[in-house]
Amino acid sequence: MLTQILEIFSILLLVIVATVFAQSRILGGEEITVDKAPYIVQLRHSKDGFFCGGALITSRHVVTAAHCLEGYALADITVVAGATSLTDEGVQSQVEDGFMPAEYDVDTIDMDVAVLKLTSELRGRAIRPIALCSEPLEPGNLLQISGWGRVTEQGEISKNLRTVRVPLLPRAECVLRYKRLGENLTNSMMCAYDDNKDACTSDSGGPAVFAGELCGIVSWSLGCGHRQAPGIYTDINEVKWFIEQVIES
Repeated sequence: MLTQILEIFSILLLVIVATVFAQSRILGGEEITVDKAPYIVQLRHSKDGFFCGGALITSRHVVTAAHCLEGYALADITVVAGATSLTDEGVQSQVEDGFMPAEYDVDTIDMDVAVLKLTSELRGRAIRPIALCSEPLEPGNLLQISGWGRVTEQGEISKNLRTVRVPLLPRAECVLRYKRLGENLTNSMMCAYDDNKDACTSDSGGPAVFAGELCGIVSWSLGCGHRQAPGIYTDINEVKWFIEQVIES
């Protein structure tokens, strides 16, 4: 009985102190150089600096999370590729246009995907676009998550690029965990978690890679590194139609 009470209390406490929806959100893992993830980019704002990650899918197109663009004018965003640290200049481009699906829901964070079209191509030694996911994922698949987010839930963001691998959880388990927290997951969402390994604040928009392909986008969670609330990722297989539509147009 006491164990059940403590479990319920911990869940309620998690909800109370949880990170709010759509907060940009690497716990665990290790530092890497950008050539180990040559597809990753930084989104920097002219005043606020780095605020989200993204993935280069062609030399002029970047996939990120739709919620990353809320409150920002596209003209104030610079995309930086080939940079290991947040102070590296890398190769930069401004944003020509940005696209979100009409189905994106700011309240539920459903269809949390955006495509940025750049004014110039991003090319360089440590810069390489990544292909979109070509096969359905299976529970247990290890997703490689990379970014400059917080290394502890309340700590500062990482100055250097970090990466971690987390296993994809069965959908039923993911849905159940969040249902206990009063949240409903949509078909565009999947979750992954391992003990003390997770995405965190400022990792949002960054890539979740499996078998060398972009299979997910860091989206949201309630806090960082909590077993009851695994990290949520936009499932590329559910939004690929939109990404391809933007590129073709």
